Amino acid sequence: MTGPAATLQEGCRLCGEPLGSVLKRFGPLPVAGSYVQQDTPRTEALIPFTLMRCEACGLVQLQESLTADFYKDYRFIGGTSTSYKDHLQAIAVRVAGCLRAGATVLEIGPGDGTLLEMLRSAGMQVGGFEPAIEPARAACAKKLEVRNEPFGRDTARASPIQAADLVIIRHVLEHIDDFGTIFEGLERVTGSDTILLVEVPDLTSTLDGRLYSSFYHAHPCYFSIETLTRLLSRFGWRITAAGIVDIFGGSILASAKRSGVASGAEREMTFGPDPKKATPGSLEAFLRNWQQTLDELRRFLEGLLRESLVVAGYGADERTTSVIGTAGLTPRHVRCLYDKNRALHLLAIPGARVPIRDPARLLEDRPDVLVIFAQSHEEAIITEQERYRETGGRFVTLRTRPPSFVGGS
Repeated sequence: MTGPAATLQEGCRLCGEPLGSVLKRFGPLPVAGSYVQQDTPRTEALIPFTLMRCEACGLVQLQESLTADFYKDYRFIGGTSTSYKDHLQAIAVRVAGCLRAGATVLEIGPGDGTLLEMLRSAGMQVGGFEPAIEPARAACAKKLEVRNEPFGRDTARASPIQAADLVIIRHVLEHIDDFGTIFEGLERVTGSDTILLVEVPDLTSTLDGRLYSSFYHAHPCYFSIETLTRLLSRFGWRITAAGIVDIFGGSILASAKRSGVASGAEREMTFGPDPKKATPGSLEAFLRNWQQTLDELRRFLEGLLRESLVVAGYGADERTTSVIGTAGLTPRHVRCLYDKNRALHLLAIPGARVPIRDPARLLEDRPDVLVIFAQSHEEAIITEQERYRETGGRFVTLRTRPPSFVGGS
């Protein structure tokens, strides 16, 4: 087998205690976030997926850990989605309104540098660390000082920003196995007044929205506001404000300062309602319904096939691979996927080998039905592809149980 490899976690990533009991287990699955050439032999790795919860601190996490080399070929590009760019622009505007002119900003995991570019345009000195080759290359093409390596205790010495007023860590911590190295690195580039801006998917929102696709190998950790607070506190940081933002089905956006340091302008950097604690029993109910939801999706698509309809999908990120893999779908169910991320075109998702195409081909290909796998961007996709609907195409939402048609006919 080729592709990502995994090890087994011996203890809780947050507190080090035994992981406890298994919540949900799948047999070997394709690794979401890895992609393959369409016509190559089927040698991609298949890795078990075991969801667990630490009884000591409450962190929900995977037993499996992907090895670090997985992220060299990671291809997520934040600048391709209109709604995602709008979210980044909102962050940039709020940051610019709170920090002084010329403030220094370090972003850990900036992807293609979309947010850093916005902050630079607002007059800030910016830099970052991005371990994935393609996104880092895209960031550097924008003349951003982004180092193509992971951030940690060893690489922080070469940081393009050595005394950061603000450190941004968005959608990174859920990928991390060793929190110690990243926070020890922060010790080298931050001072007593540094503000930390953290964004992670919110477990409570995931449960409430029945977002089963949000669970996959590249996310070994699933944070609630309680476990995120514990993590930051462990390394000497205190959350000063937090809110829920409408990204990936609901994410926690939190600002933090050093423990013992008074709060300041960072109170103005949060968005949305306060994070909620999960309702007792909600995780258990979510897990009970997981397989039933996958079965409903497969039956719905097989019903479309019986009507001789051509079915395609929109969105080819990790969540799509998660759904297709756990539901046991094949190119018979979903002929192809459309995605704006050019780094994915002419590739296929692992396992099912569903090919990925440029959305510019959608009207030419004219599938009868388009399943919106990118649930977080459903409204924007329907609006952008209005011409497809006008020519007779139909959209399917995965937000309902069972899936249903949406957006008119």
